[in-house]
Amino acid sequence: MLGKPEPIAPTLQPVTSAPPPSAVEQSTGLVALVSLISAAASLKLVELPSERTVFALWVLIAAVAIPCLSFEVAKMPVWPLHGAIPDQHRRNRVAIKLIGLAGIYALLGLAYWVLPIYQRDFRHFFIFITPAIPIILLTAPVYVWLTDRSMKEPVDGCFMTGLALIGRWGDVSWKLVRNYAAGWLVKGFFLPFMLEAAFHDVQWFLATDLKSQLLESQYGWYELTFRTLYGVDVIWGSTGYLMTLRLFQTHVRSTENTLDGWLICLICYAPFWALIYGNYLNYEDGFYWAYWLSDQPVLRALWGAAILALTVIYCWATISFGARFSNLTHRGILTNGPYRWSKHPAYIAKNLSWWLISMPFLSAGGPADAVRFSLLLLGVNAIYYWRAKTEERHLSADPVYQRYTQWIATYGLLAMLKALFIRSYKVMQGRNLPI
Repeated sequence: MLGKPEPIAPTLQPVTSAPPPSAVEQSTGLVALVSLISAAASLKLVELPSERTVFALWVLIAAVAIPCLSFEVAKMPVWPLHGAIPDQHRRNRVAIKLIGLAGIYALLGLAYWVLPIYQRDFRHFFIFITPAIPIILLTAPVYVWLTDRSMKEPVDGCFMTGLALIGRWGDVSWKLVRNYAAGWLVKGFFLPFMLEAAFHDVQWFLATDLKSQLLESQYGWYELTFRTLYGVDVIWGSTGYLMTLRLFQTHVRSTENTLDGWLICLICYAPFWALIYGNYLNYEDGFYWAYWLSDQPVLRALWGAAILALTVIYCWATISFGARFSNLTHRGILTNGPYRWSKHPAYIAKNLSWWLISMPFLSAGGPADAVRFSLLLLGVNAIYYWRAKTEERHLSADPVYQRYTQWIATYGLLAMLKALFIRSYKVMQGRNLPI
């Protein structure tokens, strides 16, 4: 699963004015967002109690998943069904795949049961997923059979895992098993995290009088919008992990296969982030933007609006994935939305927002503490920079991403700003103006 990155052979092509086609169109995210907002408004309209949070979360996830998967199906002219292989062989292969899938489910269930963190910190994940277990078990044979028929190369990691479990080790491609297991490891790690966060946000949404929240303080608009945007983000992320489905072409194409790629991603999430942030990179002194700007209402409002603008970009980046959001995996290359301007709009927006929220360059402890806190936040920024680079290295094995990288270098936001600076410089030079 983890090792040295595979060598990448660049495929240089002429850069056109249009980016390479995106795996997910912006219309997909827009329709799904409207569906999510409509579902959320309906839940508030019927005054669903917070005790029904699990039901509400399923409704909201379905509101995102159904339009996203519908767009995925619409992109396929017909659902491919390959039937050249005799039925008996197909039945045998499907049976082996079901054994492989059952083995993965058993290992995940064992890990969730044994590891204390899942019993302690992710109990709402189990409350959410338990009602779906009978449905998953009943529909799995049909899903695996349909998926097998839709694949041009049906001998995949699931099949190889099944072969390994029944002891046919001589026939096993261990590379396929490792890739398959790595994809499930990603899903098994991040899905509880996303669903736990989504559960708390939906519970807050059901229990909160939004009008009172909006009007209870001068900046209730900021607090309500900020919480809502991050709520949309985790609901969308949960949907992405749940909808990793080959039948709808939202499956994992490849998984990060280097140790540093995994480590730099995992430390950004619980429980690892608490260790890193709490012991080494805590850049906050408890005084945030609203405190420092309390006596400047106009600047305070503009500052809050700037934070929300960055948060909107961050949330927009997640929405642009449709049903394909996932860490550490390649599920299609995005080239539109905020990815039209940058390869890493979510990381850039989130890291900039942290500077505006905590304002580490100001500190009640004086200039020395301000410098220290600023250096610590730069350390956090460096982690995300490293994380972005490992993702680029992984995705660069795809020729589409190679063309996208070339296109961004010519037409991206930084390229546009650089060109604007050069033009301004030449104009000033031509007029003999001081620079």
